[in-house]
Amino acid sequence: MVDMFKNDIFKKIEPPHGATIKEGTVLPSNQDMYFVSKWNELFERYTVARLFLRKTQEDNWDYWFNHIDKPDVQKAVEMIFKSNLYETALVNYNILVDLSWTITYVSAEYVLYSFDKEGNVTNVKEVSGMHPIEEAYELLTQTSHINFSYAP
Repeated sequence: MVDMFKNDIFKKIEPPHGATIKEGTVLPSNQDMYFVSKWNELFERYTVARLFLRKTQEDNWDYWFNHIDKPDVQKAVEMIFKSNLYETALVNYNILVDLSWTITYVSAEYVLYSFDKEGNVTNVKEVSGMHPIEEAYELLTQTSHINFSYAP
């Protein structure tokens, strides 16, 4: 069976495998661990959604249910199973979107807040109201420049 997907958006950015900790490495903070765990959740939901979509393309249904001798009933049962696989894939894609929104929102908050040594919020940048596009762009680009102490 030919793979139904032409590309894999996570092909080159998988979660780290077999990471080692070098001497002198700073342990990850709770924020670092949160972002890494969300990344792993994103990757898992994406992979599981694709798995269920691939299963809809199979012709062998024998491991899902016993073969039925009536062709119309067999086809109906296959369609029910296929629709459940599509629905499960859709649920996983919806979770993927929700997780993406969550990590984007938390990233934005992380950039907008200033913290003291104990992790308490000491200052919040004002973002209510309308901002010039350049300022909004700068706030968003700061989310990709967060310096994490976790190094895979």
